[in-house]
Amino acid sequence: MRGIKLAVVIILAGTSGVAAAQADAPNEDMRNIVEGCIPPAQRAGPMDALSPAARSAMLSCLARESARLLSGQLPLRIDEITILRSVAADGPQLTYLNDVEVDAAGLTEAESEALIETTRATVCSQPVMRAAISAGSSYRYIWFDRTGAEFNRMTIERCAGDADEDADRAALDEGPEETPPVTIARHFTVASSEG
Repeated sequence: MRGIKLAVVIILAGTSGVAAAQADAPNEDMRNIVEGCIPPAQRAGPMDALSPAARSAMLSCLARESARLLSGQLPLRIDEITILRSVAADGPQLTYLNDVEVDAAGLTEAESEALIETTRATVCSQPVMRAAISAGSSYRYIWFDRTGAEFNRMTIERCAGDADEDADRAALDEGPEETPPVTIARHFTVASSEG
């Protein structure tokens, strides 16, 4: 049932750390989201058979309800220096606001770029996340430092080599797999708290 699997993909795959947390989410919550967002006649059909408006409406509903479900679990520690504080839906896009325990003024350009590249690589290396993107979903990540200042943002709307949509569709047929967490901490030198 491609529609149901897409809903689970969107719920589980939005951010890598949340994917692990959501793996234990009650199936009933996910089933309710699917039933509320996808008409019964369209649950078993392929997403590409839908009109663009119908697909967008379903993806938007799934994103909105996924954000609502995830928001009940926040704040959520992603790794030793990152806390996911907010998830919001804007149409078929999920936006993740992350607090990172670093001083952005001390970050190098290479560290900032590594955060973006690692996040993109993680998202795009996961077949189920690629499949959600291929269906029309997108993911926005915004990072704030310990002072509350935004220091980085990105939106993933497409992955390199997205021409392999058959592999993305096959990922939906196989269902979601566990997504390893994006470890932001490995790209930053965390300042010691010693004076």
